[in-house]
Amino acid sequence: MNIKVLFFGVLADETGNDTIEIKYEGSLEGFRRTMEERFPSISRYSYRLSVNRVLEPGNTVLLKDGDEVAFMPPFAGG
Repeated sequence: MNIKVLFFGVLADETGNDTIEIKYEGSLEGFRRTMEERFPSISRYSYRLSVNRVLEPGNTVLLKDGDEVAFMPPFAGG
């Protein structure tokens, strides 16, 4: 399964990427752990995950082929 991954703000800086594609099958929580293993520095930051542009508060979501997961740090501004 291919998952499109978007990184915003400082997380894009830390990973050196705005967008990547990765093969993954499983839960959103497992995906988060996989990405933190691949990019250990992102674990130092607070961030939220969205799947297909919907914020996901829980870890029970199972990812499907073609899903888009965004790693979003807190935003501020006016």
